[in-house]
Amino acid sequence: MIRGHALAQMSAVGNSGSVVFWRCCLTLACAFCAGCCGSIDGLYPPRAGESQREIYIYNNQWHTGFVLNTSELSPRGQQYFKRFGKYPWIEIGWGDDGFYRAPEATACKALQAMFLSRASVLHVVGIEPDPLRYYRSDVFDLYHVRVSEAGYRRLEQFILDSFRPGDDGNPIELEEGLYGFSRFYVARGQYGMLQTCNNWTARGLRTTGFPITPPYAQTAGNLACQIKHQGRAHQEDIDAKAGPWKQQP
Repeated sequence: MIRGHALAQMSAVGNSGSVVFWRCCLTLACAFCAGCCGSIDGLYPPRAGESQREIYIYNNQWHTGFVLNTSELSPRGQQYFKRFGKYPWIEIGWGDDGFYRAPEATACKALQAMFLSRASVLHVVGIEPDPLRYYRSDVFDLYHVRVSEAGYRRLEQFILDSFRPGDDGNPIELEEGLYGFSRFYVARGQYGMLQTCNNWTARGLRTTGFPITPPYAQTAGNLACQIKHQGRAHQEDIDAKAGPWKQQP
C-alpha cells in the first residue's frame, strides 16, 4: 500500500533544489554548534533484566514519525487515542498544517511551510495487525528500537504534550487524515527550517535516552543515519524493514 501523498511530498521537495541546499547548509551549521549527544545514563540502553518497550520509527525519505503499541499507553494516552482503541498500533507524525493537509503537495507549499508556517498538526493512523506487515509493501523504511520503561513513558509524555488540547482537555480533531483510519489534530510547536518533522521525531526519540542529536536531524536521511549508526551499537535488528529500492533481490 503506497501512500500517494508521501510520494508527492518527496516530489514537491525535489522541485525545490535551492531550499534543500540551504537546509543542508543549516544542518551542518547546527551540527557544529550542537555537538553530538550520547546516551542518557539510566534510560538508554535498557539494563539487563529491566522492563523494556518496543517502538518503531517510520521514514518515507522525507517525513518521519513514531509507531506505538496502544496496549502499552498510559491511562492518559488511552484517553487521547480512544478513537483508535480497536487498533493494536498507531502511527503518529507532526508537521506543518498547510503542507500536511494540502490536497496536493507542491514546491510552493513546501516553501510556505519552511518560511511562513502558521500552525502545526499531528497525524494519527490506526494500524493493524502489526507494523512489519502493515508497511511490507510500502516505500517506507522502518526502524525498531528497544527502550526502557522510563524512556518509553518520557516519549509518550513528549507526544501527548505535542497536542494542543481543547477546553475539555482532549485533543482537538480537525478532519480525516491522509490514508486508512486516520485523523488530523491541532498541535503545539512552530514548523520551520530549523524545526522540521524530523527534528520533532529526533526530539521525541531523545527523551528515551537514545544517543541522537535533534538539531542535526533536519532531514529524514540524517535522522535515519543517526538511528542506524548509534542504534547498531546496542541492537543488531534496528533496521526492521528497508524500502524496496534498498532490498536485495
